[in-house]
Amino acid sequence: MLAACRLAPLLQIVGTVVALSRSSLEESARGDLGERGPDEPLYGWTAGDELRAGGPEQLSGAHSFAKAREVPAGSLVGSARRKVQGGDRFAAHLRARILLPKAKLAFCYMPKVASTEMARLFGELNGVSGDAWKYEPWDYSGPAKLHVDWESVTKENGWKFAFLHRDPLARYLSAFGSKCMVNANNGVVEGAGKDCFGTIHWTAMTIEEMVEAFEDRVQADARAGVPANNSHWLPMIMSLRACGIDKFHPDIVDFRGSVDEDAGGQVRRMFETTGVLEAYPNADALIDKYFVHNVSVRTSSQHWSHSHNRQEDFYRNASTVQIAAQLYDEDYKRLGLEVPRFRSTHVPMVYRDRIG
Repeated sequence: MLAACRLAPLLQIVGTVVALSRSSLEESARGDLGERGPDEPLYGWTAGDELRAGGPEQLSGAHSFAKAREVPAGSLVGSARRKVQGGDRFAAHLRARILLPKAKLAFCYMPKVASTEMARLFGELNGVSGDAWKYEPWDYSGPAKLHVDWESVTKENGWKFAFLHRDPLARYLSAFGSKCMVNANNGVVEGAGKDCFGTIHWTAMTIEEMVEAFEDRVQADARAGVPANNSHWLPMIMSLRACGIDKFHPDIVDFRGSVDEDAGGQVRRMFETTGVLEAYPNADALIDKYFVHNVSVRTSSQHWSHSHNRQEDFYRNASTVQIAAQLYDEDYKRLGLEVPRFRSTHVPMVYRDRIG
């Protein structure tokens, strides 16, 4: 009875679920796999902080590796343990603010919302040199690195504020695909699995096995009542709070956009709106370098925006949609987003048996 009461408001949000026959679902899955190939990873990602070894041995030494990765070099490590000036209660590595000083643009990036591409784009625009920063780009365009006093970054001083968001269900699936699943192309799990906070799948799996593993993860998070306490899994509204909700509130920012359809187009509109294209003559070309709409011409450095490429498969059950959406209820409400309608089915008997 209690569970039913909790689900009632969510069901009103999700709306009527359209039934999909098993044959239609299988046809959809075959078409998707046929386009990308059976060995394609669930979601592509650029190699960076993994230890470049497949299987569980990839975790060897990962604890010290992860500790060094958590707070970028040069950050105020002490501020992660104490209240800093201005009352900022979030650790330094969670305050995901990057700047373009010539245009006076402050951007709050969110993990699993093209954050790596945005940080690299900002880095090149800011003239960051060398190669090492490309693997850890997030801190190099931050206020401290650019010698900008964050307290002076205000609308009164001519600064503009922006962020990009993503459908929470697509972001949640993307986090699972990159943080908990092996990349079938190179045999490693991104970040050595340190950001999974659940079962890590070290070997390539069939689409059916991947879907079942994802459904198990949804159920595990539902039992906990919240997604993993990690920036890749936490609601996006938490990122805005860490950046400073006084400056990045969804109702007062100068630009907010979604990367669900055309990420490059959104970045270009953001740069047009905030004066970046005028202040940085090379900005337009760099957008094309890091973002592309046509997947067939995508390079390893580019982000592509087909976030819904397999969502119909992974959200095949209405209960999976309902439970995952509830985990991100605050994002849907605070960001004014709608829960997507999937061609979901009723929960199959085998699935009910598996999750109890």
